[in-house]
Amino acid sequence: MHNAVCVKRRGFVLVYTILIASLCCAAAVACFRLEILSRDNNIAWLKLMQKTDFVQKDREYLLTDIDAFITSGTREPGCEDIRELFLNESGFRSCSGESSAVYLAAKDAFYLCYYSGGKFVMEELYRYSCGEKGVVYIPAEFSYKKGIVAQ
Repeated sequence: MHNAVCVKRRGFVLVYTILIASLCCAAAVACFRLEILSRDNNIAWLKLMQKTDFVQKDREYLLTDIDAFITSGTREPGCEDIRELFLNESGFRSCSGESSAVYLAAKDAFYLCYYSGGKFVMEELYRYSCGEKGVVYIPAEFSYKKGIVAQ
């Protein structure tokens, strides 16, 4: 007859259950980590897009002030008209925050000096030319040391 002894192995189901549960937990943690990395990347990108470059902002304001002064002084500005306008207007100075723009008669160019928090940042020299679209400002020189461009 059948005289086989049945040996019960206890715990083998528990081992498989723990193995499958740990794989599921690892997959959930990996998905969660990917979502956190995606969120951090989106936040960093948003901060980068919202960051304002104060030098660029001051440059736009100063060149717009210069352009407004030129167009208010002459109807259709030519290079000679602009030169005469600034020679007659001694002491032209435009300010935006701590930064400023000055016309240098010796170089026939505009000198822009940028400050942030009371500290010097950079200086630029812009030449101008007249064309079909009006006055065009051409960056000629720049320096991160004060007084080098204005000499």
